[in-house]
Amino acid sequence: MTPRQKGKQWEISYRCPGFSRPIYERFPSYEAAKLRIAEIEYEKSIGELRPPRRTIGKDTGASKKFITISELMDEYVQLYGLNHWGDSYLSCSRHRIEDYIKPYIGDMFLCDLTAHDLDKYYNELQNKPAVVTKVKKDTGKTISPKVIERIHTLLRSALNQAVTWGYIDANPVLNVELPKYRIHPVLCGQRRKPNAP
Repeated sequence: MTPRQKGKQWEISYRCPGFSRPIYERFPSYEAAKLRIAEIEYEKSIGELRPPRRTIGKDTGASKKFITISELMDEYVQLYGLNHWGDSYLSCSRHRIEDYIKPYIGDMFLCDLTAHDLDKYYNELQNKPAVVTKVKKDTGKTISPKVIERIHTLLRSALNQAVTWGYIDANPVLNVELPKYRIHPVLCGQRRKPNAP
């Protein structure tokens, strides 16, 4: 485990029992990151490794500035989603985050995200193949406008929460217009034929 420099901060990542994804932590200095590594290794050695507790207090400007969209979505699910959503919506939201948000804009810093970035992102999604899951089979179709609408709703809520938490001053999603539905020309104007007797 070696600290990696991220902007003006130092980041470490490690795995913790009970968590499927790595945990990321950032520190203002290399020495602080190394100290945390020593703490983690000690906790591992005695079998008491736990994820960090988020302290209630004022975050540093640096930590707010360098949070990524992926980190925001993880925090949003942990602190907001688990307390407000039912199991079904939680599962669907996690699927949209992992398959449609993180692979495309997850590495962007939250403070850099603009309405223009989101316009490009939504337009790009229209041409991408829908993700195949155990429930959803491969049909060869692209991501539907309805899925893009739901991603938009999820991002709007997450970024509203980011404003509440003081990570950003304004929500760029509020200035984005979703792509128009594409209607297949063959289906336009056709009436459904009544069933034969």
